[in-house]
Amino acid sequence: MRQDQDKADLSILRQNGRVELKMSSHPATLRPVRVVAEDFCRDAGMDARQAGEVGLVLNEALANVMRHGYDGADDKPIQVTFQLQKDAVRIDIRDWGKCFDPEELPRNAPPANPEAVTPGG
Repeated sequence: MRQDQDKADLSILRQNGRVELKMSSHPATLRPVRVVAEDFCRDAGMDARQAGEVGLVLNEALANVMRHGYDGADDKPIQVTFQLQKDAVRIDIRDWGKCFDPEELPRNAPPANPEAVTPGG
């Protein structure tokens, strides 16, 4: 188990209202990264609900990188940057996973009832 956790690398650099994270694609990094994101958003003036929603979106985006971009490999690099802008929080995610062509996605009509769409599709 210890060997598996060694792959869960995370470094945090805080500088001039900006936070830069360098992390591995190990799922154990998701929780601490989400905490950093939510703290950053609260410090930027968001309430707890808003910060939690940003944390959830970031968690899902990173999980997609891990699952689809890196095919589950848990030792690949990901960088996340948080930056306070005039009236917004900017979050950039950088990965080196496999690419896909959005033009190859099926073109389905939007659902008649968007509320009926379940997570994951």
